[in-house]
Amino acid sequence: MLSALHNEVENIYNQVFARDIQTLAICSTNPREGCTTLAQLLAQRCLLTGNRTLLVDLNSHHSSLAPLLILNKEREINQGTSLLAPPQLIETDKQAMIGIPAPKRKEAILKLRAPDKLKQQIDTWRKDFDCVIIDTTPLSRVNHNNIPGDVVAGSCDASILMVKAGETTEEMVEASLAQLNKQQANIIGTVINDQNNPTLKDELLRKATNLKKAKYIPACLVNRLIRNIHSSKLLNLNI
Repeated sequence: MLSALHNEVENIYNQVFARDIQTLAICSTNPREGCTTLAQLLAQRCLLTGNRTLLVDLNSHHSSLAPLLILNKEREINQGTSLLAPPQLIETDKQAMIGIPAPKRKEAILKLRAPDKLKQQIDTWRKDFDCVIIDTTPLSRVNHNNIPGDVVAGSCDASILMVKAGETTEEMVEASLAQLNKQQANIIGTVINDQNNPTLKDELLRKATNLKKAKYIPACLVNRLIRNIHSSKLLNLNI
């Protein structure tokens, strides 16, 4: 997992929170596009700045946050009377922070599907936190068991659309943007996840390394090619 101080995370953080944004929804078209990872990294970055930060899991399709501890049975019982658990210490891949796990009760999910109820809930978080970052359900997973990601985005100050290069098609992105625009979501940008989309340099190195298996090509020529790829200024440019 990337560090919260990685250049890419820093660039996203600066571009988002320089706009005086308090509530941010991280959206995606399909599962496993990187929403949860980005939400956690941005939350960690906000904490490093000294902001009161809340990480909210509204991805009812695949929840990722779990309470670090439950103080007593009374808290478990009280959660049955409210739509969401109260802000509490939760565990992420990197550290503990204040967060809210995804709701599991069907009654709560159905009520939170209503934009007015959801917005009311988000407004209560504004009073206590400087930054509220929400991980949402993939936009393609629309059913009565999930809280729609576009509804969450429309209730926040801004939203980011994650796109997984090499997997998410142009038609999928256009459909997702249409959903978000229908909810009047403020889409401030798109983040490309190129985890499965290697750079030209990586692909050339992979091909060159495979040449070592060819008995008719001298190893010295292959090694020279690999060194040239590594030292190429053009191939080492960050775009």
